[in-house]
Amino acid sequence: MDAAARAELARMLSTPPSSGDAAGAAAGVLLVSIKPCYAQLIEVGFKRVEFRKRVPATVRPGTEVVFYVSAPVQAVQLRARVAAVCRAEPAALWRKVGQFAGTPKRDFDAYFSGFERGVGLVLEQVERIDPAVKVARLRGVGFAPPQSLRVIRAGDPAYGMVARHA
Repeated sequence: MDAAARAELARMLSTPPSSGDAAGAAAGVLLVSIKPCYAQLIEVGFKRVEFRKRVPATVRPGTEVVFYVSAPVQAVQLRARVAAVCRAEPAALWRKVGQFAGTPKRDFDAYFSGFERGVGLVLEQVERIDPAVKVARLRGVGFAPPQSLRVIRAGDPAYGMVARHA
C-alpha cells in the first residue's frame, strides 16, 4: 500500500461519528451476510471495506455491523463499527477505497456490473464473536438471516443476540 493510500485510509478512519455512538445506535445494528472466505479476510484485517450495492441512508460512522457468515459456518461470527461510508459510482469507489477491498478488481467489477452507484463500508474495531450465534438459535426467535443485509432494531427478537453489549 502506497503512502497516499495509507493517508486516505487514515483520514477515513479518523472521521468521527456525527454524534458519537448515538449516530450508529439510531440506525440499529446492520446485519450483513457474507461468504466464509470474505469473513476470514475481514477478521485478519486484509479486507477493510465491505462493498454493497445498497445500504440504508441511516447507516453512517458509528453504526455497529455484525456479519452472518453463510454456509457451511451459518453463524453470526464477526462484529465491527463503520468508520466511514463511501457512496459513489463504482469506478470512483474503487479509486477511493479499492486498495482496502481485499478482493481483486475483476470481482469488484463483476459485483457492480450494471449498477451506477455502490457503497463501501470502511470497517474498524473488527472482532470475533465468541461464541458465534448459530443460525438455529436465531431461527428459534423467528429470525432468518438476510440474503444481503438488514437493520436490526432494539425491538427485534434477535437484537439481544447480536448487538454489542458494553
